Amino acid sequence: MRTNFTDLVSCELPIQQAAFGSLSVELVAAVSAAGGLGMISAPLVSAEVLAAAFDEIRVRTDAPVGVNFVVPFFDLARDGATLEVAIERAAVVEFFYGAPDSDLVERIHRGGGLASWQVGSVADAVAAARCGCDLVVVQGHEAGGHVAGTHALLPMLCEVLDLIDVPVLAAGGITTPRALAGVLAAGAAGARIGTALVASDEADFHVDYKRAVVAASSADAVYSDVFAAFWPDAPHRVLRSAIDAVEALDAPTVGAMDLGGQRVEVPRAAGVAPVASAIRRSRRRERHCNQARPHDRARLGRRRRTSSSGRHFGQPPAINELTRRRTRLLRPRSLAKPRVLSIGWIRHSRPGCSN
Repeated sequence: MRTNFTDLVSCELPIQQAAFGSLSVELVAAVSAAGGLGMISAPLVSAEVLAAAFDEIRVRTDAPVGVNFVVPFFDLARDGATLEVAIERAAVVEFFYGAPDSDLVERIHRGGGLASWQVGSVADAVAAARCGCDLVVVQGHEAGGHVAGTHALLPMLCEVLDLIDVPVLAAGGITTPRALAGVLAAGAAGARIGTALVASDEADFHVDYKRAVVAASSADAVYSDVFAAFWPDAPHRVLRSAIDAVEALDAPTVGAMDLGGQRVEVPRAAGVAPVASAIRRSRRRERHCNQARPHDRARLGRRRRTSSSGRHFGQPPAINELTRRRTRLLRPRSLAKPRVLSIGWIRHSRPGCSN
C-alpha cells in the first residue's frame, strides 16, 4: 500500500505508531515488522539507553524505526548525544509539543536523517514545512494523551493539505478501518495511531491500564488539565475514572515506574500513563484514551499469541485489521477481485481534499 509517506520512510503501510510509554521496544519492533513505522519514545532517555533500545529492536527486525522527542523535555545541551544516536539510527526523527525549530531540523538533515514535527494547528504545520521538515503529523482535538490539537482533525487536515507540499499524516481518534480509509481519502499520506495499540500484548503498559481502556465508553474519555505534575500547561484526554481517583487522593505520590531507563517516583496527578513495571501505592493512574468507541478498541486490542524472539514478529492485529478492511472499504464496487488501490486513485475519485 504505497503513499508518499511509505515511499519517504521505506515502510510498507501508511501507519505510524504513536510514540508512548517508556521506549516500548517490543511494540516498536512489532509495528515496524508488520510494515508500519514503529516509534521509540525518547524523552529523558540517555544516548546509551537509546542505543541499547535500537540494538534490541534490530534483533527482532531490520525494518525502519523512528524516534520521538517531546520539546518540553528536550534540552540540546543535555540531550545532544541522544539526538545524534537518533539521527544516525532512525528512519525519522520527530518532535512534538513545541514550535517547529529550523535549527533542529537542519541538524537532523546534516546527519542524513529525515525530520518530522507533530503539530496541533494549521499555523504550526505551515511553520514546520517552512523549517524544512520532511514530514508533518497533524493532530486533531480528538486525540488521546497530551493534546496539541486545537480543532477537529478533518477540517484542519484539509486546510493543511492545501497549504503544504510535504507528506502529511493524520492523528487523533483513528482506531477503525473506516477512520483510516477516511483520512486517506481526504488526502493524508497515512495515519498516526496510538489508542488502538495500547491493549496489544507488545505495548509496555500496565495490565490494569489496558483493561480500563478496553472497558471504557467514548463518554469516559474527557479533555482535562488535571494531570499537570511533570508536564504543566499541557491539556490531555484521559479516562474520567482517573480524574475521580486523583481528586480523592491525599498522598503526594502514587507509586514508582521506569521512565526513560530510570526508576522514578510518580507524584500525584503526574501526566504519565502507567507502564508494565509500575508499582502502585494507590489506585490513581492517568489513563490516556481517545474518543473512539469502546468496542473498536476492544476488538483491535484482542490478540493472538506471537513469538517475541528472533527476526519474525507477529503483526499486531490492530494493524492487520485496519489495513485489511481499509482495502475493502476503498475498493470500487465494480472490481471482482480485491486489490490495494493507489492513494492517487483514492484522492481523485472521492470528494475531499487533495495533496
